Amino acid sequence: MPEKNLRQLLLILFAPLFIGISCATFNPNTHILKDVLKRSHTKAINNVTITAAVPSENESRELFCANLYSNNIQPVWLEIANNDDKPVWFLPYSIDSEYFTPMETSFISKSFSDPEKNRFYNSVSFNGMSIPPNKVKSGFVFTHLDEGSKEFNVDIMGEDGELRTTAFIIDIPGLDKDRKDITAEIVDDPNPIESFQTAEQLQSYLEALPCCTTNESNSKNADPLNLVMIGSEEEVQHALIRSKWKETENTNARSVWKTIQSFLFGKAYKYSPMSSLYLFGRRQDISFQKPRESVAERNHLRLWKSSVLYNNSPVWVGQISRDIGVAYNWNTIITHQIDPDVDEARDYLIQNMWYSMALRKIVYVNGVGMSDMASPQKNLSGHEYFSDGRRAVLWPAAEHTMLEDVSLLKWK
Repeated sequence: MPEKNLRQLLLILFAPLFIGISCATFNPNTHILKDVLKRSHTKAINNVTITAAVPSENESRELFCANLYSNNIQPVWLEIANNDDKPVWFLPYSIDSEYFTPMETSFISKSFSDPEKNRFYNSVSFNGMSIPPNKVKSGFVFTHLDEGSKEFNVDIMGEDGELRTTAFIIDIPGLDKDRKDITAEIVDDPNPIESFQTAEQLQSYLEALPCCTTNESNSKNADPLNLVMIGSEEEVQHALIRSKWKETENTNARSVWKTIQSFLFGKAYKYSPMSSLYLFGRRQDISFQKPRESVAERNHLRLWKSSVLYNNSPVWVGQISRDIGVAYNWNTIITHQIDPDVDEARDYLIQNMWYSMALRKIVYVNGVGMSDMASPQKNLSGHEYFSDGRRAVLWPAAEHTMLEDVSLLKWK
């Protein structure tokens, strides 16, 4: 059956399941906001204190008697305390340049015909941009949906034109993230924990690593290990999220169902599960992806925490490539076709983090093994790739780093 006809048939069969479930009667549970605020983050800058929180899908449904997540809407709760003696202005554009208004949210959630619902949506939103001196204002801003983690800025403008910017990254319950609970001891790594203090020591270690990831039995090479990051787990995670990479969901009933939906509607699934590759005797510790127009197209990366510290910072070894389509084979039936030029995905990440002000230092080392289009290597799925043989070593930035302040290191 042609793909188009199959998609239409599945839409007819499963259409009832796509309908969002809301309250039978309009009875919003505002008490659940207390649970949401237990996960809030608070930051202060120049006499202004900002507290932010993001409800999960279930909490949002109870708060608004509508499944906003199914309509790609995510409420963000803000409390802004102006401790200054002059008014300040909050700019909601800074959180989401295409944010939804309360009435628009009400309309999209099929509540627009009910004046009671409209009044409620309006009453709990962050109305007006001005916060008077020594006053506190709070409410929801309706943004586009992010699962797993929500990254956004909050910009506050002072009367004197001073712009106060604060960045938030908030975990959201609900997404079964493909991420291990990594401790300082990597018990699966056969090598003892080492701490390097010089660039020469680290370079020797990185160039002596295997060329590639492998299958679980370590009997076949998979995609090349062309990426290294140096920093804490939080620094790596925050830098990638700030660069608009999405966390990956584990393979489960929910993620399989969402993959089916993405196929039916021909759209991207931002958190699509990723297959397992192996290094140090274990599957990836963290995985991220940057989706494109469809589930078949994305950039994706996997990271493994090594047993090495460099100047007391963890060293992560990784693999990055670009999916450009879906292919078929006898082993896995469906697999992704990678762009054979794996260096392009590596260098894309450098540009991406650089322009996102999420990068401090860059250097290249050898270790992948050189190959070209005339004599390419093959990964686990049998797809060809070629490379200049280098690994990019990146130091993620905990704070915003301007483009001109990124250090381009030169090692041997």
